[in-house]
Amino acid sequence: AAMGAPAAAKAQLLECYLEPFADRSSLTELADYLGVADRLADSAVNEAVAAGDVPVLVRLASLGPRMRAALGALRENDPTRLTEDRLAPLVKAIDERTRRAWMAVREKSPQRVEAYIGLANLSLLENNPEGALTRVVDGLAACGNQTALLDLQLRLANLIGSREHVMKLADAYQKEALAAKTDPAKWCLVANLW
Repeated sequence: AAMGAPAAAKAQLLECYLEPFADRSSLTELADYLGVADRLADSAVNEAVAAGDVPVLVRLASLGPRMRAALGALRENDPTRLTEDRLAPLVKAIDERTRRAWMAVREKSPQRVEAYIGLANLSLLENNPEGALTRVVDGLAACGNQTALLDLQLRLANLIGSREHVMKLADAYQKEALAAKTDPAKWCLVANLW
């Protein structure tokens, strides 16, 4: 019955599935439904992409990190049931589904900041900070100097950039804060950077 539900209802069902992971005593029972939840998530993303339903795609893509964390909890709870060779394809499927959803959001609504942040976070999970920085720069070009993107750019620059690169960012952020005048988030970024 769940497979016949609309994508928004499937997203809600997935949220309901993920909620009990806070209680470690129910992990064994939750493991029984992992395959069903994975198929439901895949179906929901496919339908939302086909329909171009941006709010549902954002909701589903945001569930990707929670699905990953749920897998980690299940693996921790019973490593013999969820072996490494079984875990790796599941993680890959979650990441690909999340990427597909964020890419569809970016295509349909290029000014949605969360799509660029989500794609950057996926690059970081793949140990690709340069790719993450590229996603952030794409987001800045499409969305303007949004604080969330500037903050992520700062963290990535500290991770992979040279001192000169960080100093150039500091100057750019200060100019942005001066232009914004009383935007406290931009001034916080300047202060954190210095």
